Amino acid sequence: MRPIGLQVAVRALSRTTPKYKKFLEAFRKKVLKIVENWDEWRIKHREEGDPDNERLSKKERASRGLYGAVSREYGLSRGSANRGKVVDWVGDLSDDAAFNFESYADCFVSENLVRKYIDEKKLPLSKEAKEEAGRWKEREKANKGKGNISIAIRRGPGDSSYLSMDDLANLVDKRDPMKEACLARDANEYKPIRDAVAHTALLTDVAKNKLTTVRENIKERVKTLLSKAK
Repeated sequence: MRPIGLQVAVRALSRTTPKYKKFLEAFRKKVLKIVENWDEWRIKHREEGDPDNERLSKKERASRGLYGAVSREYGLSRGSANRGKVVDWVGDLSDDAAFNFESYADCFVSENLVRKYIDEKKLPLSKEAKEEAGRWKEREKANKGKGNISIAIRRGPGDSSYLSMDDLANLVDKRDPMKEACLARDANEYKPIRDAVAHTALLTDVAKNKLTTVRENIKERVKTLLSKAK
């Protein structure tokens, strides 16, 4: 025997009139609008919104969620003279933070996957790559001395951990960038904006658009590269 509530609902639907159907459709639109507004309001205040709402991509929603969790730790206690000002500053940073967090995640994943590919293929580093890695090693050594740090910082012992995408790309997909589309060409366009993100800078809208395009191109090239990692 079906539950009483379900039986009632079935009987109600069987008696649905055109007028009632119109009411249900209008009611549905109102509820969806409320849900949409609720999601926007929650995101605005750096709270978790509706994870199933496609208004934001999964990456953007996750980035905003991470920023919300981190930024709440910088809130000042009630009664602090600058509490309101800091709240405004944190709010002003939310859009840029979401974009930069997402961009850094793409950077981290793509560059480390290329390093994995280099290790898997046992690709030798070029003379230029070794020199670049050497410069970063010396800089790190000097900074560790200033910081009174004796522990190892980088988990990977190889030189590739000192190389960014422009150096890595020349090891795995080196072609004439003026004649052919290749990872090295994307990496050259990527580097100046990637470095700005790595230094926690706020980007212009034009730079964001450029970085978004290059990120997608790099992602597809890295996926193509990894499909041949045998």
